[in-house]
Amino acid sequence: MMKPLYFILLVFVITGCARRRRDIEFSGIVTGVKSGTAIVKDESDSTFYGVNIKDGYFSFKGPFDSPGYYKLEIHVDGKTDSIPPYEIYLEAGKYKMETGAWRLSNYPKITSPSKTQEQLSAFYVLYNKADSEDMFNQERTREEIKQKSIELGAAAFTRLLVKTSTANGQRPASGLIALKQFVKQNPGNDIGIHLMDELNYGANPAGFYSIFKTLSPVLRNSERGKYIDSVLSSTVKLLPGATAPVLYGKSPDGAAFDTASIGKKYILVDFWRSNNVASRANHQKLLRVLNSPLFGKKFTIVSVSMDSNRDTWLKAIKEDGMTWTQLSDLEANKSPNFTNWMIRQYPCYYLLDNHWHIIKSDIFNNNIDFEIEYYLHSLP
Repeated sequence: MMKPLYFILLVFVITGCARRRRDIEFSGIVTGVKSGTAIVKDESDSTFYGVNIKDGYFSFKGPFDSPGYYKLEIHVDGKTDSIPPYEIYLEAGKYKMETGAWRLSNYPKITSPSKTQEQLSAFYVLYNKADSEDMFNQERTREEIKQKSIELGAAAFTRLLVKTSTANGQRPASGLIALKQFVKQNPGNDIGIHLMDELNYGANPAGFYSIFKTLSPVLRNSERGKYIDSVLSSTVKLLPGATAPVLYGKSPDGAAFDTASIGKKYILVDFWRSNNVASRANHQKLLRVLNSPLFGKKFTIVSVSMDSNRDTWLKAIKEDGMTWTQLSDLEANKSPNFTNWMIRQYPCYYLLDNHWHIIKSDIFNNNIDFEIEYYLHSLP
């Protein structure tokens, strides 16, 4: 009597396991592409699936238990132009992708049972629209400039180029525009944090931070959300126009630093280390600008050493002939300066106005003297 019961239980278990197995079915239509390949890669850039495209069609199917974000690459035989990969969210179920040879640079139409993929598609529809509008505006601007080059004199034309270049630099990127619209239309979305990572939120911290603050509390309080919050909240404090953070440290003779001692001069804050070759070499460039009759009266330097050894610090000051204000708390990268000023490399420079407001950060250190002179030349 026990054998039949055991057999029935075994069949039940096997049947149940088969039912629980989850497959993914993915079919793609790429109209106008006779042959090529479709490759799915995971976040480590390892190939997950790879199939041939034949007469505009490809498909793959198999067991799937690794839901997450992937990249879908379309390679067209005989085509040398680079086609950007499409970000997709895969989970078990049936997917269908549709696109055409003439619109491979745009995100394809994807239907699936995945809520996350549905949100991704909604975002990329907005991104495609914003990107197309941006390209149209740029082309129209180029045509207008081309016409103006005939009508205007050399000086007026140069001013127009500068004005146009400035306006282009201040125009929000397509991704930022699309994300703002997406979050507004989908306030309860699950992918806002992921999209911020994909769009490089550090490129426009103020713009992305304003969007971040509209995300759901669940997203903002996630592990990644808290990290982005800490980075952006610190970064916006260092944007042009912001009041510069406090400088921690004392002078070689033990005196505390007082911003009033600087007077009403423009300031370069120089974060450096005695064992950093670029830091030491640039001190000679800074000395030349500081001693210039043209700039010496309205410009000064505050050098903040990120060393931990007092003797090494003082030796470098003497060797480099640094006659300007010197500070250090001898805490190296444990110093509050390291966090508050978001120091990522040495040397690190900030240009401040005569009211202790930030003019520019992350100045390219190879041209530090020219960067300083460029701003000082614009002063009254």
